[in-house]
Amino acid sequence: MRGIDVNSVNSSGETALQLSLRNGYDRITRFLESQGALYPKNMEQESNIFSSVRQNRDSCKINIRRLENAVDMYNLGRSKKRRIRGKVRFSEIKDRIGLYLDSGKLPVCPDGGVYCFDPKTGAWCSVHGDPDQ
Repeated sequence: MRGIDVNSVNSSGETALQLSLRNGYDRITRFLESQGALYPKNMEQESNIFSSVRQNRDSCKINIRRLENAVDMYNLGRSKKRRIRGKVRFSEIKDRIGLYLDSGKLPVCPDGGVYCFDPKTGAWCSVHGDPDQ
């Protein structure tokens, strides 16, 4: 069995490998377009998509602020040895900061991210990142 000669060049100057990749990309793009999965069908749908993304990011940012405030409240008045130190996931310290959160439960990222904390940089989300950037 013989493979593709990746060094051969067509009249457009494309190698067989480049041509194969472009054809595959074009097929995938046509399929996604036919399924309506690649582009919104209308401006209202596009607006709803961006609005949802923005709302989730904003909700995440609010959650991160709440978590940072809970850590600050926990650390307030505690000796350095008893403060939250080092990089941790909030799920690892929920028992310590739960008293300082509304309802005592950790907030959840709307896009499924994991909230983490570092005393030097603050809190961040594995999906949305640092809320200050």
